[in-house]
Amino acid sequence: MQRSARWVPKGTLGRRFCAVTDRIVIRVSFDRLAEYLLFIGIVGAACLMPAQNDTWWQLRAGQDIWATARIDLRDHFSHTVAGSYWPNHEWLSQALFFGAYRTGGMPALTALCAAAVIAAWMLVWARVPMRSRTTTVWLALGVLGSTPAWTLRPQVFTLLLAAVTFVLLERERERWLPLIFVIWANLHGGVVLGFAILAGAIAYRVTLNRRVVPLLVVATLCAAATMVTPLGPSLWREVPASLARLRDYQVNEWRPPALTDLTTAPFWIVGGGVALVAVRTRLRRLPMIMWAAVALLPLALLSGRNISPFLLMGTPALATAAERPSEAHARREHYAFNFAMLALGGVAAVVVVAYSWARETSRLAWHPLSHDVVEALDRCPGPIYNRYDDGGYLIWFANRAVFLDSRQDPFPPALVHAQIAAERSGEYRSLFDRYAIRCAFVPATSLVSQRLEADGWRALYSGPTWAVLTTPDRYHMASSVQP
Repeated sequence: MQRSARWVPKGTLGRRFCAVTDRIVIRVSFDRLAEYLLFIGIVGAACLMPAQNDTWWQLRAGQDIWATARIDLRDHFSHTVAGSYWPNHEWLSQALFFGAYRTGGMPALTALCAAAVIAAWMLVWARVPMRSRTTTVWLALGVLGSTPAWTLRPQVFTLLLAAVTFVLLERERERWLPLIFVIWANLHGGVVLGFAILAGAIAYRVTLNRRVVPLLVVATLCAAATMVTPLGPSLWREVPASLARLRDYQVNEWRPPALTDLTTAPFWIVGGGVALVAVRTRLRRLPMIMWAAVALLPLALLSGRNISPFLLMGTPALATAAERPSEAHARREHYAFNFAMLALGGVAAVVVVAYSWARETSRLAWHPLSHDVVEALDRCPGPIYNRYDDGGYLIWFANRAVFLDSRQDPFPPALVHAQIAAERSGEYRSLFDRYAIRCAFVPATSLVSQRLEADGWRALYSGPTWAVLTTPDRYHMASSVQP
């Protein structure tokens, strides 16, 4: 790569200015400026990732772990299946989440999750041998497709550990992987993706006729390491069963990505590029990161949830394949201007994040329930009804036993399907009678909310987003009948 030419202004004043700026200005080329600004954007987006329904029950579970110093595998958050087995395979994430929250509230929790995402992208992108405008475009495309999945959930640890796994494999330091997989298996079920990356590394070494047996031994040890969890060997039964139920319930993030969805356009571009490069390039010439991307591509095609880990590998893989030494050209560089733009971008990111955290803007979703909603929930009588998507709010903010929540594993599929059917049709009576429901926490615009109001249920709270309704005096509920 040729060294970029430096532009020097004419005249004594101009030369003196350059002499001063040489002492304070970091010499950043225009191409590197674009890359650095994009990483500043990654930092800003990661620090503004929102909380989500899952965030809140994760926090409550973490609080319980800190309070009791044990991992409870029985449900105690619901009134419908209280005491049922809960295969909690994310207990370590929950403990870390609450530890961060106890230390510095939601800003500390957000900073923890942001650090995981930022570190993941930096680790993988550092492995791209050459970087220029072309590689920066690929990076921008990957980040654009990944940010919708960045939320305060254990998935951020899967991104980080996927990056760590790849780096260790590429640097042939795989002896550390069993330890990584022990940690990963206790943080998140996404440890399954680690074996896809391992498969890519094995294929890479096979094509180069390099020693594969040691890596196969490490992969076996990694599989054994995943059993060092409270679930033991049942982890490999519970996680696939959980995924099957999520697809059965048609949870959006577990559906295959749709070609008509504009938010998945970056995935289709990168996925198509990875497939094309893999087919057209001789196997011996494919870098290991391309093998990792190829191994993750089928998983991303099966579920939108896996798009972000795929893009983490796919975009640097394409950048590595597309970059050529001849792309670099000598050009005039305005180092002072580039440095000023870099500093301005950094200051802007700090200001935006600091303002958002200080004002707790709606983008962060740190306060999904107003004080009035929580107060109304406190006045709710007996068993409460809520949707699958909203249970986490009740668990954390109202400390109420829920009808259902997105942990989903403790709940029988029949119950989940009955709740989904009630929301789609508005027919609530048989479900409410079965569980002696006397209060409902529902979206204000839902069919169930409209039917309850029409049937004379009294509003403890009614707003543009939520409604809290309680049974009218004339409505006599049947006795609770458990399934």
